[in-house]
Amino acid sequence: MRLTRDSSLRFRVLRDLGILVRRYTTLLLLVAIGGCSFSIPPDAFDDLDFRMFPDPEPVETGYDFSSLAQAEHYLSTLTAVDSIEGIWRFGGGDPPQHLLYEVAIIGNDDLEAHDYEFLGVVINSSNETFGSGDLKFAFNSTTADTEYKGVYYFSDASDREASFVMTAPDLIVVPVFLGQEWQDVHINRVSASEVAEEGEP
Repeated sequence: MRLTRDSSLRFRVLRDLGILVRRYTTLLLLVAIGGCSFSIPPDAFDDLDFRMFPDPEPVETGYDFSSLAQAEHYLSTLTAVDSIEGIWRFGGGDPPQHLLYEVAIIGNDDLEAHDYEFLGVVINSSNETFGSGDLKFAFNSTTADTEYKGVYYFSDASDREASFVMTAPDLIVVPVFLGQEWQDVHINRVSASEVAEEGEP
């Protein structure tokens, strides 16, 4: 039978592969018989992350509001403020049933960094995952004047799409799936007098 150039090349590749396998098999047998061994230090892979989906981290906005008064001062410098912009609070309670968040809702002036019209920037939080300047939620306006669509970041910084409904001038309701059921997160506007109590920026 006449071998073509392609079939001859395949033959040589298979032959060389067989030789390679035999040599490595022999080497392993010699190591096993000779009692040679090696060990991997227990901390050799400590700096590697083998998880397919690493834990999410909060999104930084570039804003740094260290107090309610500072956020209020920033809002006062804007020439045009939407009705939903302002300082808002949700969670907490006595005793606290949920993590407390104080958030400044501001218009987004950097659409290249964040694809939403409005950002919910954390001012204070009892959740150690979120620090000042982190993004708690973000949304865009819709055809309905009081309804917004966007994303909500949970206590572990994972995110879900969400609707934000401004049911009153001082209340935003966000239906979210927590545990095994849907719950409404009630976000309440912080009054000017509450901000004033904290002091000047």
